[in-house]
Amino acid sequence: MLRFLDTEPRKRKPIINKPKNLYQILGYFIAANNGLLTDGVAIPDTSFSARGGAGGAGHWIFTEPYNLMAAVGAGATLTRVQLFDATWNAINIPMVYPNIQAIVPPSNPNLMDLRHAPLPIPMNEEISVQISGGAGGAEPDYCLLWIKPAGPMAQDYPPIQPTLAMPRVYAHVTATIVLTAGSWSPFVPITFTNPLKG
Repeated sequence: MLRFLDTEPRKRKPIINKPKNLYQILGYFIAANNGLLTDGVAIPDTSFSARGGAGGAGHWIFTEPYNLMAAVGAGATLTRVQLFDATWNAINIPMVYPNIQAIVPPSNPNLMDLRHAPLPIPMNEEISVQISGGAGGAEPDYCLLWIKPAGPMAQDYPPIQPTLAMPRVYAHVTATIVLTAGSWSPFVPITFTNPLKG
Protein backbone atom coordinates (compact mmCIF):
# COMPACT_ATOMS: atom_id res chain seq x y z
CA MET A 1 0.00 0.00 0.00
CA LEU A 2 1.63 3.25 -1.15
CA ARG A 3 0.39 6.59 0.08
CA PHE A 4 1.28 9.70 -1.89
CA LEU A 5 0.69 13.32 -0.95
CA ASP A 6 1.06 15.76 -3.82
CA THR A 7 3.12 18.70 -2.60
CA GLU A 8 2.97 20.83 -5.75
CA PRO A 9 -0.04 22.83 -6.95
CA ARG A 10 -1.35 21.59 -10.28
CA LYS A 11 -1.00 25.01 -11.94
CA ARG A 12 2.76 25.20 -11.37
CA LYS A 13 5.25 23.62 -13.69
CA PRO A 14 6.51 20.31 -12.27
CA ILE A 15 9.87 20.47 -10.51
CA ILE A 16 12.25 17.75 -11.64
CA ASN A 17 13.29 15.32 -8.87
CA LYS A 18 10.94 16.92 -6.36
CA PRO A 19 9.98 14.03 -4.06
CA LYS A 20 6.51 13.28 -2.83
CA ASN A 21 5.76 12.23 0.73
CA LEU A 22 5.61 8.45 0.67
CA TYR A 23 5.04 5.72 3.25
CA GLN A 24 4.97 1.98 2.76
CA ILE A 25 3.38 -0.30 5.34
CA LEU A 26 4.97 -3.71 5.87
CA GLY A 27 3.53 -6.34 8.17
CA TYR A 28 4.47 -9.37 10.23
CA PHE A 29 1.93 -11.94 11.40
CA ILE A 30 1.81 -14.88 13.79
CA ALA A 31 -1.26 -17.09 13.38
CA ALA A 32 -1.10 -18.82 16.79
CA ASN A 33 1.24 -17.24 19.33
CA ASN A 34 1.37 -19.30 22.54
CA GLY A 35 2.89 -16.79 24.95
CA LEU A 36 6.53 -17.21 23.98
CA LEU A 37 8.68 -14.65 22.17
CA THR A 38 7.93 -15.79 18.61
CA ASP A 39 9.42 -14.80 15.27
CA GLY A 40 6.82 -13.05 13.09
CA VAL A 41 6.40 -13.98 9.42
CA ALA A 42 6.47 -11.21 6.82
CA ILE A 43 3.10 -10.62 5.14
CA PRO A 44 3.85 -10.88 1.39
CA ASP A 45 4.20 -7.60 -0.48
CA THR A 46 5.05 -7.32 -4.17
CA SER A 47 7.23 -4.21 -3.69
CA PHE A 48 9.74 -5.65 -1.20
CA SER A 49 11.74 -8.84 -0.68
CA ALA A 50 11.70 -11.16 2.30
CA ARG A 51 13.99 -14.04 3.18
CA GLY A 52 15.08 -16.14 6.14
CA GLY A 53 12.97 -17.10 9.11
CA ALA A 54 10.43 -19.90 9.03
CA GLY A 55 9.75 -20.96 5.45
CA GLY A 56 12.62 -18.89 4.03
CA ALA A 57 10.61 -15.68 3.49
CA GLY A 58 9.88 -14.48 7.01
CA HIS A 59 12.03 -11.33 7.34
CA TRP A 60 12.12 -8.15 5.30
CA ILE A 61 15.46 -7.22 3.76
CA PHE A 62 16.32 -3.86 2.19
CA THR A 63 18.92 -3.14 -0.49
CA GLU A 64 18.18 0.60 -0.54
CA PRO A 65 18.19 3.09 2.34
CA TYR A 66 14.91 3.38 4.26
CA ASN A 67 13.85 4.89 7.57
CA LEU A 68 11.43 3.41 10.06
CA MET A 69 8.80 6.13 10.59
CA ALA A 70 6.29 4.32 12.83
CA ALA A 71 5.45 0.89 14.21
CA VAL A 72 2.65 -0.84 16.08
CA GLY A 73 2.03 -4.29 17.51
CA ALA A 74 -1.39 -5.77 18.27
CA GLY A 75 -2.80 -8.88 19.89
CA ALA A 76 -5.46 -9.75 22.46
CA THR A 77 -2.94 -10.43 25.26
CA LEU A 78 0.18 -8.90 23.72
CA THR A 79 3.07 -8.43 26.16
CA ARG A 80 6.07 -7.47 24.03
CA VAL A 81 7.08 -6.58 20.47
CA GLN A 82 10.74 -6.16 19.56
CA LEU A 83 12.71 -5.49 16.39
CA PHE A 84 15.53 -7.93 15.81
CA ASP A 85 18.53 -7.09 13.61
CA ALA A 86 22.31 -7.47 13.95
CA THR A 87 23.14 -3.74 13.66
CA TRP A 88 20.36 -2.55 15.98
CA ASN A 89 21.04 -5.31 18.51
CA ALA A 90 24.71 -4.31 18.80
CA ILE A 91 23.47 -1.47 21.04
CA ASN A 92 20.19 -2.80 22.39
CA ILE A 93 17.11 -4.63 21.15
CA PRO A 94 14.60 -1.95 20.02
CA MET A 95 11.14 -2.35 21.53
CA VAL A 96 7.88 -1.27 19.89
CA TYR A 97 5.80 0.69 22.37
CA PRO A 98 2.94 1.42 22.97
CA ASN A 99 1.12 -1.67 21.73
CA ILE A 100 -2.55 -2.45 21.19
CA GLN A 101 -4.01 -5.22 23.33
CA ALA A 102 -6.71 -6.13 20.83
CA ILE A 103 -6.94 -7.89 17.49
CA VAL A 104 -9.17 -5.18 16.00
CA PRO A 105 -7.52 -1.75 16.40
CA PRO A 106 -9.55 0.87 18.25
CA SER A 107 -10.80 3.96 16.43
CA ASN A 108 -7.80 5.97 17.64
CA PRO A 109 -4.96 3.43 17.81
CA ASN A 110 -1.72 4.12 19.64
CA LEU A 111 1.46 3.61 17.67
CA MET A 112 5.14 4.35 18.04
CA ASP A 113 5.54 7.59 16.06
CA LEU A 114 9.12 8.13 14.87
CA ARG A 115 8.48 10.84 12.26
CA HIS A 116 10.52 13.42 14.20
CA ALA A 117 13.38 10.96 14.87
CA PRO A 118 13.30 8.23 12.17
CA LEU A 119 15.24 5.03 12.80
CA PRO A 120 17.56 4.18 9.86
CA ILE A 121 16.95 0.62 8.67
CA PRO A 122 20.18 -1.35 8.10
CA MET A 123 20.69 -2.46 4.50
CA ASN A 124 21.27 -6.08 3.45
CA GLU A 125 20.28 -7.44 6.85
CA GLU A 126 17.17 -9.43 7.75
CA ILE A 127 14.79 -7.35 9.85
CA SER A 128 12.72 -9.63 12.04
CA VAL A 129 9.98 -8.86 14.54
CA GLN A 130 9.54 -10.96 17.66
CA ILE A 131 6.23 -10.92 19.50
CA SER A 132 5.11 -12.44 22.79
CA GLY A 133 1.45 -12.87 23.62
CA GLY A 134 -1.24 -15.49 23.91
CA ALA A 135 -1.35 -15.79 27.69
CA GLY A 136 -4.88 -17.14 27.41
CA GLY A 137 -3.99 -19.66 24.70
CA ALA A 138 -2.82 -19.49 21.10
CA GLU A 139 -3.81 -16.19 19.49
CA PRO A 140 -3.04 -14.22 16.32
CA ASP A 141 -0.60 -11.31 16.77
CA TYR A 142 0.78 -8.84 14.27
CA CYS A 143 3.14 -5.90 13.84
CA LEU A 144 3.03 -3.15 11.20
CA LEU A 145 6.01 -1.01 10.16
CA TRP A 146 5.72 2.31 8.31
CA ILE A 147 8.85 2.94 6.26
CA LYS A 148 9.98 5.76 3.99
CA PRO A 149 12.91 6.15 1.56
CA ALA A 150 15.97 7.75 3.17
CA GLY A 151 18.60 9.96 1.60
CA PRO A 152 19.05 13.56 0.45
CA MET A 153 15.86 13.61 -1.66
CA ALA A 154 13.60 11.89 0.86
CA GLN A 155 12.79 14.74 3.24
CA ASP A 156 9.19 15.61 3.99
CA TYR A 157 7.72 18.71 2.46
CA PRO A 158 4.80 20.41 4.20
CA PRO A 159 1.47 20.28 2.34
CA ILE A 160 0.64 23.39 0.36
CA GLN A 161 -1.62 25.90 2.08
CA PRO A 162 -5.24 25.78 0.88
CA THR A 163 -6.63 28.75 -1.03
CA LEU A 164 -10.04 29.63 -2.46
CA ALA A 165 -8.79 28.48 -5.87
CA MET A 166 -7.32 25.26 -4.42
CA PRO A 167 -9.31 24.43 -1.28
CA ARG A 168 -8.64 21.45 0.95
CA VAL A 169 -11.72 19.74 2.33
CA TYR A 170 -12.44 16.61 4.33
CA ALA A 171 -14.70 14.04 2.70
CA HIS A 172 -16.49 11.19 4.46
CA VAL A 173 -16.24 7.89 2.60
CA THR A 174 -17.20 4.29 3.26
CA ALA A 175 -15.82 1.01 1.94
CA THR A 176 -16.61 -2.67 2.39
CA ILE A 177 -13.39 -4.54 3.08
CA VAL A 178 -13.01 -8.31 3.19
CA LEU A 179 -10.70 -9.12 6.12
CA THR A 180 -8.26 -12.01 5.76
CA ALA A 181 -5.94 -12.96 8.60
CA GLY A 182 -2.25 -12.78 7.69
CA SER A 183 -2.61 -11.05 4.31
CA TRP A 184 -3.43 -7.65 2.87
CA SER A 185 -7.04 -7.08 1.93
CA PRO A 186 -7.67 -6.45 -1.77
CA PHE A 187 -8.36 -2.93 -3.01
CA VAL A 188 -12.03 -1.95 -2.90
CA PRO A 189 -13.90 1.08 -4.24
CA ILE A 190 -14.84 3.89 -1.86
CA THR A 191 -18.22 5.56 -1.74
CA PHE A 192 -18.56 9.25 -0.93
CA THR A 193 -21.31 10.05 1.55
CA ASN A 194 -21.77 13.42 -0.16
CA PRO A 195 -20.84 13.43 -3.87
CA LEU A 196 -17.89 15.60 -4.82
CA LYS A 197 -18.72 18.69 -6.85
CA GLY A 198 -16.81 20.25 -9.71
